[in-house]
Amino acid sequence: MSHNLNQAKLSKNYNISPDIVRKYEACCRKGQTGPYTDSEIEELSLVATLVDLGFSDRDICTYLHLSHAPGEHQAELLQLIDTQRRQLVQRIHTEQRKLDCLDCLRYEMKKQ
Repeated sequence: MSHNLNQAKLSKNYNISPDIVRKYEACCRKGQTGPYTDSEIEELSLVATLVDLGFSDRDICTYLHLSHAPGEHQAELLQLIDTQRRQLVQRIHTEQRKLDCLDCLRYEMKKQ
């Protein structure tokens, strides 16, 4: 099934930000006009998830292209996921160190 929706209607009807629609169009539609298919709308949701997880625009495009034949590209998809996971864990550890430092400052201030 196809949906004759522009960016604004896609954003409104499916609660997908215009930025996500632009990223998807730049990666997968490349100037293509016309209605969105159900699978494209599902991919828009995937793009939103990948953005939330911190994937770069380049990695989002790579992920989308590889996911069209997941059996053939499972190792590459897992590598992208694992790389993003390692980066996320590193950011969490960095933020945890900052939180620990703030707690130490609070403790020191309360002791005075």
